[in-house]
Amino acid sequence: MIFDFESEYLYKLQEDIKANGFETIRFASYRTGAKLRFVQKKTHLNNVDIWNFVEALKEACLSGNDHDALISSSELLQLFTSLYQSMNKRLPPSQHVRVNNAATTLVHWLLAVYKSRPGKSLRLFSVKVALATMAAGKIMDKLRYLFSLLCDSNGKMLPDRFHNFLEDILAIPSVMCESPTFSFKEELLDQVFSDPKEVTITVFIDLIMSDPIPDCLVWLPLLHRISTAENVIHDVPCSSCPRESYIGFRYNCQRCPDFNQCQDCFWLGRVSQNHSTDHEMKEIVDEHKKSMDLEKNLVGTIQSNLIANAPLLEEKVLNKKGRGTSDEIIE
Repeated sequence: MIFDFESEYLYKLQEDIKANGFETIRFASYRTGAKLRFVQKKTHLNNVDIWNFVEALKEACLSGNDHDALISSSELLQLFTSLYQSMNKRLPPSQHVRVNNAATTLVHWLLAVYKSRPGKSLRLFSVKVALATMAAGKIMDKLRYLFSLLCDSNGKMLPDRFHNFLEDILAIPSVMCESPTFSFKEELLDQVFSDPKEVTITVFIDLIMSDPIPDCLVWLPLLHRISTAENVIHDVPCSSCPRESYIGFRYNCQRCPDFNQCQDCFWLGRVSQNHSTDHEMKEIVDEHKKSMDLEKNLVGTIQSNLIANAPLLEEKVLNKKGRGTSDEIIE
C-alpha cells in the first residue's frame, strides 16, 4: 500500500492511483512525476501557489527558520484548514473544495511521507520542504524558497540542513513506491554537492535546472514540465496510434524520419513501423496551448504566459538508453 492510514480519503486516492495505470509507465522519472501530479490535484495543491503557502505560514507564526521546530498533527490540520479556506476565496464557487476533507487528506499524506502517525509531531522543516515541492508556482520561486531553508545568514548552504533536505525531499517519491530509484542514501550527498558549505543560491538553482541533473532529483523539474504539458496540444499525428492531435508531451524520433509519438505511446513503450524503443527521442512541448476551440488562435495572455515560462518549455533529448538529458532513468 502507498499510504499507511485507513481513511476513506487516502484509500480512494490509493485506488485512483492504481486505476490510472501509472505503474505501467516505463521510465521511473515520468512514472514518479505522473503520480505526484495526480496527488497534487487530489490534494488541490495545484491551486495553492508557493507564496500562498508562505503567507499561511506567516499568519500561523510558523515562518521562522528554526530547523528543529516541531508541528503537531492538530496544528497541521489548522494550518491546512486556513490554507484551503483562503484558496476557496480565490477560486470561483464551482471550484471550491471541502475544506476539512482536503486538510485531513493532506495531513495524512504528509504523515505517510514522513512515516509518522496521527497525534504525533513532524519536523516543521520537513513540512516546508514537502509543501514547497508539491505546491503550484514557478519552479524558480520554489527553488529560491527551498534554498532559504538551507542557508545561513551569509547565503551559504549549511551541510546539515542539506542532508535533511535531501532526505526529506526524497521521501516524497519513496512514498509513491519509487524508493528503488529515488530513495535517500548517504552517498548521494557527495554526488550532489561535494562541498555543500560553499553552495550559494545560484549554484543550487543551476544544479536543479542543469542538464544533466543529478539522478536522484530528475523528477522535480519533470513534475513542473508535466504540469505545463497538460495545457499544450500537438496537431501532429501520432505514429503509433490513431490520434491526429493530442495533449501532453510529443516525442520525435531522431532516427526515424517524421516519426512522432504521443505521451501515452512513448510512456508505455509502444513501437510501430521500423521504430524501436532504443532510438534516441526528443521530448517536445511546443507553444500551442489547449483551448475549447482548437482552431482558434492563441490569445495574447497565453502567449505572454508561455514566454514567461520559457525555461519550462525546453526540448529535452532522450538518449539511446531512454534516458533524458535531464530526467529519464531506466531501471
